[in-house]
Amino acid sequence: MSMIRPIFTLHAGEYLVGNYIYENLSDEFDVWVPGKDNAGIDLLLTPKHRGLKSIGLQVKFSRDFENPKLIAGSWFALNPEKIKESSADYWVFVIHALKGNIQFIIVPTNELIRRIPVVIRNKKWNLYLNVCDERTCRDERNRKKPIDYSMFLNNWKALSHFLRSTAGDRTIRAARAVR
Repeated sequence: MSMIRPIFTLHAGEYLVGNYIYENLSDEFDVWVPGKDNAGIDLLLTPKHRGLKSIGLQVKFSRDFENPKLIAGSWFALNPEKIKESSADYWVFVIHALKGNIQFIIVPTNELIRRIPVVIRNKKWNLYLNVCDERTCRDERNRKKPIDYSMFLNNWKALSHFLRSTAGDRTIRAARAVR
């Protein structure tokens, strides 16, 4: 007897992102799950308005590493080569906080590539995103100076702005324009 195998699986982070978009941005986007992950895209957003570009999302999920001083703390083990090869327009880091809230850090791929550390051990980039308050997010583990990710914290407006931007490095401009 042969076993039935799923065509694809939907991971927790992908579900949370897709559900958030469905509940909050469904007037602007439809959310699609690719049948095969061969381009580094977990979710595809297509605009409701014709003539606008679709948006590819790579989604990463982390549980909360509880710290009473933070809203949420996370740990993501990333492969810098996969980031550089990704076709996604944005990387969405999802932290499901033990306190019940969900935090989304929505980073343009070009910006994430720029932030990859020069020195990486074991070919993995350990990214520790800490949500300190409702407007502050930083990578502050093992660093003399924390790296600010606040402009990307729960910044869903960047996706809408990205669609309407002109060519060039529009992703980082989209994030800055709405903060």
